[in-house]
Amino acid sequence: MSNVITKLKKIRINNESDANIANFVIDNIKIMDNIDIRDLAKKINHSTSSVTRFIKRLGYSSFNEFKYEVKNYINSVLVDSKYQNNENKELSLIIKSEISYINEILEKNNIIWTKDKKIDQVIEKINLSKQIFIFAMGGTYSVAYDFCLKLQRLGFNVNVSNDSVIQETLLSANSTKKDCLFIIFSLSGETKQLVYVAEKINEKKMFLISFTGLEENKIKKLSNLNLSIFNNDNHFKSLIKGNRISFIFLIDILIQLLINLNSEKNYKSVLITTK
Repeated sequence: MSNVITKLKKIRINNESDANIANFVIDNIKIMDNIDIRDLAKKINHSTSSVTRFIKRLGYSSFNEFKYEVKNYINSVLVDSKYQNNENKELSLIIKSEISYINEILEKNNIIWTKDKKIDQVIEKINLSKQIFIFAMGGTYSVAYDFCLKLQRLGFNVNVSNDSVIQETLLSANSTKKDCLFIIFSLSGETKQLVYVAEKINEKKMFLISFTGLEENKIKKLSNLNLSIFNNDNHFKSLIKGNRISFIFLIDILIQLLINLNSEKNYKSVLITTK
């Protein structure tokens, strides 16, 4: 059944008298529960019989039935409004929490990376490499894959893999080549398969860059260059996506620095790959 407001809007099309009563009720809907039929008739300069006929044309048997539906309508609006406000408040709190969380990660990583000066060395090594292999596992692979695509768009020869067999095959097939670079993404730095690959890269005296967490770890020790990232491990979200935020921030910085290093060359490469 349509609500009382819908009925009032429809009936005011009938004639001027109905329109006057309907418009008054709509404009003063909040006070309708507190007035009787005589008060309403007086306020709109109509007789009580005119109001009664109006109520019946709306489909109600009495003024009290009409007031009952008005009251239900007001209550439903208040409930919806309260629910909406609570929902908006919850959303606002979530957004503020996310902004605070991300800002903490970005600010602390900014301090770490500007202090150790290793980013410039990483950029130089990437820029001089003829072929680059990027290895990652689990959730971090999506970031490694994104890094690979961005490097390819800049004209670099890059492969990425999260498959242990393919990783070992790529390493074996390229172990004697010069100017090859291996990059490993691992927040813990202790992922068994990636540690194994890092050991093999180290044994073959190939150059390894790793992106890991701040804590001491096996992959960091096996790397020629390491960029450590801050990740809020005490925050529940870090179990799901926190490490990706730091890695995404890192690869965006690296890509921007590479673009700045060879701006004209990289600009042309991007134009070619977008055709």
